[in-house]
Amino acid sequence: MFNTICSISIIYLVFCQTLIMSGLSLGVVRLLVVRPFTRLSNAMLDIAQGDGDLTRRLKADGDDETATMAQAFNHFVGRIHDAVRTISGHKGRSEPPPVNFRPSPPKLKKT
Repeated sequence: MFNTICSISIIYLVFCQTLIMSGLSLGVVRLLVVRPFTRLSNAMLDIAQGDGDLTRRLKADGDDETATMAQAFNHFVGRIHDAVRTISGHKGRSEPPPVNFRPSPPKLKKT
């Protein structure tokens, strides 16, 4: 009977440790993976709905895929912001704004 109680206690302890480790792992994945993608998605939605601040930039630290996507997003929004400023500066003028407005793209690392 003592062996049975010890076995059940060990199984219970291993089960509890597994639950704790799973919870910690999910927290780390959420912090390192899900949160950056959520920020990127929210920023894209803001721009798409017309409510976005074109001066806002995403944090692009690191050397992973989310940092590369944030850099590309920042460059894209920067180009839109520059185009809007250029067009806004030509309001009421007789000459049209420049048609071929293309600043050079940044060097993005392909993964």
